[in-house]
Amino acid sequence: MLQTILPVLVAVTGPIVTLLLAALFGQRMAAYWALRQKRRELVLAAVAEFYRLYGEFFATWKLWNSALRQKPEGPTDETRQALLGRAAQAEGGVETIVMRVATERSLDARERLVLGCFRQGYQSLREAIRDNRNLDWFSSNHPKYVAFKKLACEAAQIVAMSDAGARPPADRAAEALLAITSNDWEERWSTALDSVGAATPGRALPPAAPKLGTGL
Repeated sequence: MLQTILPVLVAVTGPIVTLLLAALFGQRMAAYWALRQKRRELVLAAVAEFYRLYGEFFATWKLWNSALRQKPEGPTDETRQALLGRAAQAEGGVETIVMRVATERSLDARERLVLGCFRQGYQSLREAIRDNRNLDWFSSNHPKYVAFKKLACEAAQIVAMSDAGARPPADRAAEALLAITSNDWEERWSTALDSVGAATPGRALPPAAPKLGTGL
């Protein structure tokens, strides 16, 4: 009797088990790809925001230059405060992106350097408006102007890869964020990249170790 029933059971249950396993595996794969797609969409949104903030820097700079040329008194306090607020708000957007990248994946020494120097260079406009003076990058060949553009290009690539690899533990993410926001970049943001040479995929090129801090 058992010998008769057993082949029937195998024939009936085999396809059912196969279907159940396929459904379970399919659900897991679908969930995995949905999560990956969602992360990629967030990265693309961050990249778009980075581009917008880059444009905002130059738009505010042009408005500030125009205000400085007003005769005879130069920019009014109202104009200066409005542009100062606009520059500060844009900086807040950069801070958000830096925080996101630092917590999304492990950053090597060069990537921390690039983000730290770009962040510091981005602050130059707000500081010029605050001090009621020109941002003195008067030529397309001005070293700081050239450095800012180079940093922007490399920083954009770092943001675009922020979903690559596993997320770092909280202590590593905090270490990266502290390194990026260190006051150490304040005096050398425009020259630090030159000291480590060209980017080499897969190889970290460390700068001198920055003092950890959270300067503005």
